[in-house]
Amino acid sequence: MIKNPYKFIGPLDPIEDEMVCIPRTKEKEKVIRGIINGDYWTILGPRQIGKTTFLRQLMHELSVYHCIYLNFAVSPKEDEKFYEWITQLIIDTIPAESPVEVTEKWEAFGPELNFLNFLEKFQPKENKRIVFFFDDMEKAHCVRSFLHLWRKVFHERYHRHELKKYAVVITGKVDLSSLTIGETSPFNIAQKLELSNFTEVESEELVNEPFEEYNIELEPEAKEKLISQVSGHPQLMQHLCYMLIEPALESEEKRKKSISLEDVDNAIRRIMIENTNLKALEIEIKTNKVLEDLTRQILEGEDKDYMPYRDLSITGTGPIVQNGQNCAIRNEIYEEMMKNVLQTLEEDELYVLSPLEKILEGNANFTTTIYLKEMPRPFSSKEEEIKFLKCLFDISAIKFQIKKDDVLLQEIDLNRTEKLIFCYLSYENYKANLAGGSPSLRKYHLSSVPRNNLKHEPEWSMFVDTMNQEGHISPISKDSLDSDGTIRQAIYSTRKKLENIGAEDLIPRQKPGGGEGYWLKGTVIFALLEVQNR
Repeated sequence: MIKNPYKFIGPLDPIEDEMVCIPRTKEKEKVIRGIINGDYWTILGPRQIGKTTFLRQLMHELSVYHCIYLNFAVSPKEDEKFYEWITQLIIDTIPAESPVEVTEKWEAFGPELNFLNFLEKFQPKENKRIVFFFDDMEKAHCVRSFLHLWRKVFHERYHRHELKKYAVVITGKVDLSSLTIGETSPFNIAQKLELSNFTEVESEELVNEPFEEYNIELEPEAKEKLISQVSGHPQLMQHLCYMLIEPALESEEKRKKSISLEDVDNAIRRIMIENTNLKALEIEIKTNKVLEDLTRQILEGEDKDYMPYRDLSITGTGPIVQNGQNCAIRNEIYEEMMKNVLQTLEEDELYVLSPLEKILEGNANFTTTIYLKEMPRPFSSKEEEIKFLKCLFDISAIKFQIKKDDVLLQEIDLNRTEKLIFCYLSYENYKANLAGGSPSLRKYHLSSVPRNNLKHEPEWSMFVDTMNQEGHISPISKDSLDSDGTIRQAIYSTRKKLENIGAEDLIPRQKPGGGEGYWLKGTVIFALLEVQNR
């Protein structure tokens, strides 16, 4: 059987998959010119838009340089091991003039400055630029400090000339925009490139060559619908073309020589069920109240200004795109999926108990265990409490475990903002129990009106500072009179994820009219992280 040229799972190789690997010439040349001039780059874009493929294309074009690719989806979880891992990869990849000796003096400064010293002293045998390609950057253990280090390299290269030989290109998904956009973001020194859909010309190129190569006719109306429905989304284009061409690659007597409009319609119906990116889109709508409301408004014909919703085009599945000054849905297949999801939510009345909740409903007893690097205790000073809160809000080193009526529930996958909210609620619960009170008392609640939380110190100020470091477009004010949508949205999406594991009532739902704030039911236990890891 002939191999299907299309590939919809995993990145493409610019050599092996040349026939179906659209070169993105304009974007590629822009980044390469920048790298030659010493620019650092951030490649932004939603999942499955082709970011890793684009890195491979850049590496192929920049093969005259030393290129090092790292994917942080799997990487060491301790600072020292993390930097040792990267250092060893550099040593193994690029032959050096001589080994870099690390003195006791530099070891004493810690892994970050030790690595900076290594970068300055490392001299490759071939004197040419070293370009790092960091993929899935937001999954790195110490992502903020790591990007701050490269910011330091970028700024100090003008008086520490040995650092000029480095250039960095990073990509990532959900949380990367908060690390690269805004005054407080560690990597805002980088140039930005936002990958989006293929153009119509590129879409036709992706369709034409393989079908012609395999002598398969794509009827004009079928081709027109294929391209218009997808609007150039790379992964959906690959998946649909894979489905359409597969029957034509059967044995000679079974081969299908022509693709009709009916074939395209059937493939679209299949892709709505089978495509993993569309499944991810469904989850996003169900757990993101902002996206849910915006989708309804767009589908009802309202004009919604694009800029407040820009992040919805470069994070997650990126369902929202810009159309003039307004928001639009990325393509017709996304639109159909979003309509179906909204209809399902309306039919379920959004807050109907899930089957798992119906089994577990009632006056349940919750026990939430938070594993972290340091245990709390009755603090003898404010400084001790602040030290613990720094550890608690270091969400990269936090694990959660939830039990309902002594039944261990499925692990919950929270994003960074949701984790911060959860940690804050857990700490207020802990304080209530320590004082012999109940977390249901209003004085231990988290209010969506920032001013109402001023009584929670020092945790409120530290929480706000940490949230704002995450790079929200509208920073939270500690004493604002206005409600803050970030808190409400994070609570909403957290509760939807809790609902999926049968624990939505862990954070009780606001009564109509609200006003009482948010709190965490049950008992909170803090435990050392290494105990869980044994």
